[in-house]
Amino acid sequence: MPTTSDYLTQLQTDMATLKTNVASKGVAVSENDNFTTLSSKVADIQQGGSSVTIDNCDNLFEINNRIDEVENILPLCSGCSSMFAMFRDSDAITSLAFNNFDASSVLNMQEMFMGCCTMDTLDISSFITTNVENTTSMFEGCTALLFLDMRNFTFDNLEYFDGMFGTDENSGVPSNCEIIVGTQTEKNWIETNFSWLTNVKTVAEYEAQ
Repeated sequence: MPTTSDYLTQLQTDMATLKTNVASKGVAVSENDNFTTLSSKVADIQQGGSSVTIDNCDNLFEINNRIDEVENILPLCSGCSSMFAMFRDSDAITSLAFNNFDASSVLNMQEMFMGCCTMDTLDISSFITTNVENTTSMFEGCTALLFLDMRNFTFDNLEYFDGMFGTDENSGVPSNCEIIVGTQTEKNWIETNFSWLTNVKTVAEYEAQ
């Protein structure tokens, strides 16, 4: 089990990597820079036609005092390769939307939102998940979730998905959570593997309401 020290070490590594990437574009960085000030510098770089990204987003927002910086940092994670435990136990989050987020290179979403026990709305409709192999416990502990839009999520390449939505209604996503998926194929997959989820709707069904 990782300790708080382990997570802080990971965060310090992420910060150092981002500073290096920003500096490589010819932009000055200092020891006083944080993720918020760096995201502003990244925006200036991107306006100039270059890009800065965080490739490995494992555990990135796991410590609650970083939650207020999600909007600043999340765009830098678009195109990343791993999102393991990215928001795990982030109980300060009540809603989250990944607008125009590129998830096409992600292989691992294990425990991504695990323990986000106060989050009631999640929009991951932009996620193209054709390369994702692991969604184990992805939404386990999301016991307050009432709306989940995952309309572009596919399950074809998944190798590991145990407890993706929890193991039952008490440990995971509530049975009445409105889950939006693309087609009947995805709806059937969820209802077959997580039988207590009874409010899964295709996009067509959702838009016909």
